[in-house]
Amino acid sequence: MARRSSGLRTAVKIVKAIDKAQKQAARQAEQDRKRRQRESLARERELERELKAAERASIAEQKALRKAAKEHEKNLYEIRVQERTALRADFVRSEIN
Repeated sequence: MARRSSGLRTAVKIVKAIDKAQKQAARQAEQDRKRRQRESLARERELERELKAAERASIAEQKALRKAAKEHEKNLYEIRVQERTALRADFVRSEIN
């Protein structure tokens, strides 16, 4: 004659299975939370990198504009010097003749 198991053993197995599932769900939830946190931090770091790169590009552009303006002023000065030299030479020639 086969022994019938009591309902207590079955109930314990069910409770253990439920407890195991709850623990696994808690671990999974914690892993998901940590993953979302890591992704969020990665997005923030990427945004900071992009902002810094944009700032560096802006600074480089301003520097290039200042350099171009300085070069332009230098060219204008050289033109004025040449014009004065030519005018002086014309005046000296006119006075000599």
